[in-house]
Amino acid sequence: MIKRILTLMGLIVGLMASSSYAQTINAKGTSSAPVSVAGTATTVLDYKSGRKGWCLEPETVAIRCMPSDSSAAPAVTPTSSVGFLFPAGTLVCHNNMPDSALITNPQRIRLDCILATGAVATNVDTWEE
Repeated sequence: MIKRILTLMGLIVGLMASSSYAQTINAKGTSSAPVSVAGTATTVLDYKSGRKGWCLEPETVAIRCMPSDSSAAPAVTPTSSVGFLFPAGTLVCHNNMPDSALITNPQRIRLDCILATGAVATNVDTWEE
């Protein structure tokens, strides 16, 4: 019985390894550096129909972001008081975004962001799969 369980576990691990997805760090940054977000709306994530998931983390200052379910800019531009709040130093992933008429596939969205407070830009780290 134990031999069967170990064999099954080996098959599962093998299947998981063969079905991996490409991972990208800071795709919008220059040479994989974080994206700088300041007082003007900046695209942090491009829309990608094949993306399986994403996470982002503003490094030093909170940001507000608005999603778009296409490659076009969001219908509502983020401002310091409009948009989803992403706290500084907090990792947020696609599964934290609501699935609604605005965002039918939260893992695939385009995300435009702006500083929530202050005037000093913050770096935003992103991860995509």
